[in-house]
Amino acid sequence: MKSWSRIAFSAVLVTLGARVADLFIAYITGAGSVQRHHVESAATLFVVVAVALKYFNTQLPPGGDQEPGPADWPIDRASANASVWASFCAAAIVLYWRAVRRLSVR
Repeated sequence: MKSWSRIAFSAVLVTLGARVADLFIAYITGAGSVQRHHVESAATLFVVVAVALKYFNTQLPPGGDQEPGPADWPIDRASANASVWASFCAAAIVLYWRAVRRLSVR
């Protein structure tokens, strides 16, 4: 990624972070007409831009034009993907256990 675009992405990310913080404080304090979905939407946009910045921020080796490949990755991608998937499944079960249990009792 070129330096000017990295700076632009970073500036947008800082601006979105400040916006999320401002909306969250306004929501918590009850100032204005900020609703929960305003904060959620701003936070989602912040995360999308942060992931895009991380994705496009690849460092090319000096003097070369090849992108880093699997040999350059510090961890095994298959095991990392499986552990992330398992973590999200476990978190979903923990978060929704009470609602699922109520449905099964009826």
